[in-house]
Amino acid sequence: MKRFHWETWVGLSVLAISLTGLALIPSQVLLRKVGERTIPFPPGAFPFLALSLLAILAALMAARSWFSPSSGREPPPGGPLRPRVLVPVATFALYIFLVEWFGMLPATPVAVALFAFQLGVRDWRIIALLALLTPLFIWVFFGHFLGVVLPEGRLSGGDF
Repeated sequence: MKRFHWETWVGLSVLAISLTGLALIPSQVLLRKVGERTIPFPPGAFPFLALSLLAILAALMAARSWFSPSSGREPPPGGPLRPRVLVPVATFALYIFLVEWFGMLPATPVAVALFAFQLGVRDWRIIALLALLTPLFIWVFFGHFLGVVLPEGRLSGGDF
């Protein structure tokens, strides 16, 4: 019997998280009142598309590592699991909390700055530029161009 390779575990874990997220979308994304505004993309459209794509890529990763004749021989990149691997996961969990309470646009610069720092960017000007341009891009592209309703946060009186 073939042993599970680290890529198989990663693929199956991300697939499980994606499928769980897809199952939770209807209960977690609240729709605005009918007639308040015409919404080209409902609030659940982006999470559905993103999680579906993530699930497909995770399934492909697991299948590739399972059926590849050479998988199982190479070690995971960066060596065995270290606590530093959990820092981006904790940052993402913090981002989810911040989005729920403060909204997407105020929470995104904080998360982008933390991710940039974790990825090795040490120049504060580059971190500031990334932290300011990312929410601006999200606001223009998704908010105005695509008409996606961005989460407003509980503290600003938003529904989600």
